[in-house]
Amino acid sequence: MNHHISEWQDLSLKKNIEGIEKSIGNKHWSDNLVGLNILFALFSLLLNGLISPCSKWYSIIRTSEIAIIAGLFILWISVSVFLSLQKKWRIKKQQLPIQESVDKFDNSICYYAMSARAFCDALNELNSNPSHSEQERTFYFIEANYYIDKCINEFVRLDTNFNRLYRNQKNEAVAQTCIYFPRLVNIIELLSLTRSELYKFEIDSESVSNIKELAKHYDSKMKLYIESINQNSDLPELHWDVKTSRLD
Repeated sequence: MNHHISEWQDLSLKKNIEGIEKSIGNKHWSDNLVGLNILFALFSLLLNGLISPCSKWYSIIRTSEIAIIAGLFILWISVSVFLSLQKKWRIKKQQLPIQESVDKFDNSICYYAMSARAFCDALNELNSNPSHSEQERTFYFIEANYYIDKCINEFVRLDTNFNRLYRNQKNEAVAQTCIYFPRLVNIIELLSLTRSELYKFEIDSESVSNIKELAKHYDSKMKLYIESINQNSDLPELHWDVKTSRLD
């Protein structure tokens, strides 16, 4: 069944909103810490107003207040620096941790794969009607390949602990932070099928030829990723079965 491209754009918008909500949720620790500082400062002002400076408890309370505020401030700075360094390390390694890898698969890879399929289906419909221009067909061809390449780029950034990231038991995949292995198989089969159909697209155009050459580069990256899974996991063997011509 073909899906209109706008349906996948609606899905993307929904996924982006979910991502923003999750991002806001991840920052609650910082907001709570700042709120705790403000609350404690107000409580300190209240105590200062109730206790006379001549009281023997005044200096003890003031010292305790300063120590607690300083401790909370140092904790906030330390956590912020740690998270910043951790993020820079992940960017340098170009690799995502397990939770982010699962989110990336759910929110980006699946969307890119279905967008590629939708553009490919649209291209097939145009090819069956000669009244459409070469520019229209070229547009859908480029977009379909673009989304496959985006998928591959996201795949190679996922966590490389494959036995933990991908699980072949459905109950484990649902209960734990991981990806159900048949979902991976399905996405790879969908992408390789779509790419094979796109390679059969023939227009005497330099841009189409360039896109096909670029596609081969990304196909090589995907093959290396799949080989890495096959060699470094106990999962069933995967294949990137892309046919690059009508004769394959």
